[in-house]
Amino acid sequence: KRECTSERMLINPYNGCSVNCLFCYSQGFPGYFQLFRREGIVTLFRDFDRSVAHQLDSISVASCGYLSPVTDPFQRLNETYRLSERIVDAFVERNVPICFSTKSRVPQRVIDRMREQTHSFGQVSILTPKEELRRGLMEEGACTDELFGNLTRLRDAGLSAVLRIDPIIPHLTDAKDELKDLVQRAVDSGSTHVVASVMDIPVRIFDDLLRKFKRFGTGFSYDLGRLYRERLDGYQHARIEYRKSVFDRLRNLCDSIGISFALCMEYEVLDGRPV
Repeated sequence: KRECTSERMLINPYNGCSVNCLFCYSQGFPGYFQLFRREGIVTLFRDFDRSVAHQLDSISVASCGYLSPVTDPFQRLNETYRLSERIVDAFVERNVPICFSTKSRVPQRVIDRMREQTHSFGQVSILTPKEELRRGLMEEGACTDELFGNLTRLRDAGLSAVLRIDPIIPHLTDAKDELKDLVQRAVDSGSTHVVASVMDIPVRIFDDLLRKFKRFGTGFSYDLGRLYRERLDGYQHARIEYRKSVFDRLRNLCDSIGISFALCMEYEVLDGRPV
């Protein structure tokens, strides 16, 4: 049911993420991700970029690379190892498109290199136009102005710039006026497409996450617990009626502005199956 995985090659250069979003679902992943959850240690595999390049050379047909679906490719550790830049090099040198998704500042070297492969594009995840709220939701990452600046630099380089409102957090970042301000500012900065999702929560960290959200008020945490009543494949999802209402508003907003809109990993249960 995950169409995006059949359309792109998923690449995670880092296990764990120093951006450390409060709601990050990767904290429910096993293996090295649990090392990050318990001790805050981000790990990587030696010569990972060479392994990616070797795998690209071993296949005859390749789809777009996705850097990266789980952790931020431009988090602080990348300033030391530069795995993400070298992976972009590997794709561009073979004329294979690659995209990224980030909450950090995009290195200019990445944008300049991606210009050489015209089907490559960038996705910038901006949860809220309110900088103080952004800081409350993650430990690191670029400030709000820098995130919108990423979109502008992508546009100026001739690359498609995508705004990801991913995830929308119920009762915290879902206000109609706030979403309108966010989308309009992104369009003014250069974005031509919006991707959105509502926060889902791995069952194994559900109670822990609700405790973390108490920093925004005990009542807020309680309301989330009441809203998240749909379980799909090990995740708790907000009720479908709520999700549909948010996406309806966003779709109408994007239509009125004249940009395209899509969802990411959003399902409802029909006839006992997620679709």
